[in-house]
Amino acid sequence: MQRQDVVSGRTVPAALFIATVANFVLSGFLIGIAPRMSWLFATGLLIAAAIGIGICCIIEFASGDVPFATWFMVFALFLVATAGETAIEFMGIPHQLMGWVFAIFSAIFIVLAITMSKVNWQLFGALIVCVLATALLAAMGLSCATPESPIACASGWLFFIFGLCLFYEASAMLIISVFGRPVLPIGGPLFK
Repeated sequence: MQRQDVVSGRTVPAALFIATVANFVLSGFLIGIAPRMSWLFATGLLIAAAIGIGICCIIEFASGDVPFATWFMVFALFLVATAGETAIEFMGIPHQLMGWVFAIFSAIFIVLAITMSKVNWQLFGALIVCVLATALLAAMGLSCATPESPIACASGWLFFIFGLCLFYEASAMLIISVFGRPVLPIGGPLFK
């Protein structure tokens, strides 16, 4: 699908919708809306989302859309790590290791945000929100904060906002592909 300077592959709306659901599951778990004992259900949903986004990644790599394919690959790995974090919480494994893993993902998301700024400024902004949320997860893990801490809640709300941004972007891309014209505005590149 193509509109002005914004180019996205065949699977981008699908992957963004899957990522939206994963972010809502993650935010519900971090904010405390989902009961703590639902970790198995949350882990299963996050793994399923990672598999779906991974399939979209493979399709995008095959079609030559490297920026989106890379983002999908990293986000799928992030969801696997997040699913691992929800399981680790109940197995009694120290959180410091996951804190470092999330710190690394935060740095990778910064690089992805910079690359997405050449594609779409709205996705750039969404990824900056994701960087902040992931950095808070890293801080939570490194400081051994409990899942009920304000850091977890703030991270959950940022993931919720990230999910809303992804939902809007996916909806706009889907509408463009169906109607052939933009109904919801999509941002162009931030940098040429």
